[in-house]
Amino acid sequence: MRLDIEFSGDELLSAELTNLTRKWKSGVVQAGFFRTKQATVANILEYGAPAANIPPRPFMRLSVAQQEGIWVNFLSKRLGKGDDTKTALEAVGGMMRLAISRNVLAGIQFTRNADRTIAKKGFNRPLWETGAMYRAVAFKVYSGKKYIRQGEEG
Repeated sequence: MRLDIEFSGDELLSAELTNLTRKWKSGVVQAGFFRTKQATVANILEYGAPAANIPPRPFMRLSVAQQEGIWVNFLSKRLGKGDDTKTALEAVGGMMRLAISRNVLAGIQFTRNADRTIAKKGFNRPLWETGAMYRAVAFKVYSGKKYIRQGEEG
């Protein structure tokens, strides 16, 4: 499960900022879970699993709703100050990773755990059990189809 921001000069930015990206015309930053186990768990938590009585806890969608405008504005400002696209997308990737991690950590705004789950875990934090999901949040930056960089993954 990942969030993607695709960048191509004409779609996201004004004409003068597009000129700053001649060396690196387009790119993609993805943030989320890249390992299969954590991606599967994240997907179940995000959308729920009615058959297993797990309600949706949309922490990824919340991250986008809370931060998307900030990410786009930040990207535009970084490019406007002369950063190349790769550097700007890496900075946005770090911001995306942080937003997702914060929502995993703070997940108390979502439906509480079932009493049986609270008894098993010893606490009521719906998106936290061992911290593995929190540590697994990462980002990747691509130029076209070429993989450029990955931000931390625990």
